[in-house]
Amino acid sequence: MEHPNSSTLKSLETGVDYKKIERACNALLEAGDPNYFVLSIAAKADFILGKRGKAMTRTEIIREAEKFDWDIQEGSLRSAVDFLEKLGMVHTAEKAS
Repeated sequence: MEHPNSSTLKSLETGVDYKKIERACNALLEAGDPNYFVLSIAAKADFILGKRGKAMTRTEIIREAEKFDWDIQEGSLRSAVDFLEKLGMVHTAEKAS
């Protein structure tokens, strides 16, 4: 007996949105398995980089975070920025030159 939603699932698998979601999930898996803390710092780093609109060093990102009263340790930031770089979302000044 076939599951009632199986035809719906099969049609989703051939859709463009499904392929985009699948690529995004695969990219996340390849980039690593960050915990919620690294993800929260990654979001903050992405916000800072987007706000500045240009590549920044990790030290510059930390200084900018301090303006928001965000206490980000360099080791945690390194993990978060490495994760974003693996996803191709950011390029820091260290890698841009």
